[in-house]
Amino acid sequence: MVSENEKQKSHVIRCKDLSYDIDHLPATSVIICFHNEAWSVLIRTIRSVLDRSPSKLISEIILVDDFSDKEHLGQQLDDYAAGFDGKIKIVRAKKREGLIRARLLGFEVASGPVVTYLDSHCEVSKLKHKLLMEERRGS
Repeated sequence: MVSENEKQKSHVIRCKDLSYDIDHLPATSVIICFHNEAWSVLIRTIRSVLDRSPSKLISEIILVDDFSDKEHLGQQLDDYAAGFDGKIKIVRAKKREGLIRARLLGFEVASGPVVTYLDSHCEVSKLKHKLLMEERRGS
């Protein structure tokens, strides 16, 4: 039986042969909700979006803090986000909201024509964003 990992590798290999006209793909607001996420995991997710997506396709990254109480998710995260000239915005829930309401908090401040929701503990592949936007453009 083929593992999911092998299926994914095969899909990525086939996608590498495709070309994408990024000048005609819409930009997106990426919304990442989290609650007490580990620093390294959250930063790895953010960096994967920024490093593996064409910058013109990322309107902004909106981090929605669902009432975390970990110290590193306070001022340290604010300072980190400030280093990106407004590309990273932080929305903080006033009480624990849960995933769906936290996503809606992010949606309320999103400015991009497309919204992409990511888990706070994932990494974006180089092709994933282009594939998503190409599918969006075609629909």
